[in-house]
Amino acid sequence: MPAISKKTKIAAARREYTKLNRAYHAAGKRAMDKPKKSVVHKDYETIKKARNLAGRKLGKLTGVR
Repeated sequence: MPAISKKTKIAAARREYTKLNRAYHAAGKRAMDKPKKSVVHKDYETIKKARNLAGRKLGKLTGVR
């Protein structure tokens, strides 16, 4: 099995982050006027956590962190 190049890993991480970032902003608009305990708001919080992790992974690969 060939090793995965750093460029490929960065590209994959960037795709993942971009996907979650789009979902995060869309969920934010939906959750805007809803109470904190609503399902919509829980979805928003979940996406927020996943996006944060994806961002940290991308930062680690690109040498920011």
